[in-house]
Amino acid sequence: MLKFVLSLGVVAVLIGPAAAAPQRVVSTNLCADQLVLGLLPRDRVAAVSPLAADPTLSAAFAQARGLPVVTQSAEDVIRQRPDLVVAGSFRERKAAEIVARQGIAVHRLPSPEGLDATAAMIRALAARLEVPEAGEAMVARLTADLADAKARTATVPQTALIWRPNGYTSGAKSVSGEILEAVGYRNLAASLGVVRGGAVSVEAVLAAKPDVLVIDDHMNTATSRAQAIVTHPALAALAAERVRVPTAAWICAGPSLAAAAQALVQHRP
Repeated sequence: MLKFVLSLGVVAVLIGPAAAAPQRVVSTNLCADQLVLGLLPRDRVAAVSPLAADPTLSAAFAQARGLPVVTQSAEDVIRQRPDLVVAGSFRERKAAEIVARQGIAVHRLPSPEGLDATAAMIRALAARLEVPEAGEAMVARLTADLADAKARTATVPQTALIWRPNGYTSGAKSVSGEILEAVGYRNLAASLGVVRGGAVSVEAVLAAKPDVLVIDDHMNTATSRAQAIVTHPALAALAAERVRVPTAAWICAGPSLAAAAQALVQHRP
């Protein structure tokens, strides 16, 4: 019996107590900001990224106001004394590795290629934050809002093309492409050879002759060479209606995607 009790003690030491839910969460990425602020009470958010409070890019700018801001540098993140860092997949990779070597937990967000993957990402983060109910609620709201937008879609068929800096467009196997088709547009990206995402030329857009050119709403002027293609003079010959979607609504995969769908629906004939 004593031997059995000692064995249990050894197991308890090896396993240790269950990890407590993270109380000081730092987000280093615009898309992570949106999810963290939507899933957690404010007192559990230690810091957010510099873009979190920018209303042109952040769907969670109101919740982010007044919170400490952290850059993507490892030193700045560590200074916040987090017990969990939520980071993106690419730009923060090196900093995240340094932070992890300091014994700080890091949760890396994927880059979802569709709505199902977006729901899975939300649930995975909610589980890591130990707020699974909040994750389910967020997914349920997004699903219901997208269904509502789809129900209000007109029956008049229209072709469309998403048009972004550097001539970037989104195909059917992308979050924005799925939303475009969900509300009744026929995405012309596939006819231009784009399945997920990729660049197309102004000439290709003119030849495709979409009924609608979908543009992010902050792209009103050319402030860089990448943006200049969005307002290229040659496009003046295109009869397509310009439909603007709030950039903050779909720059990230998350609960704000419903606002993008609603913006698209409002312009349907």
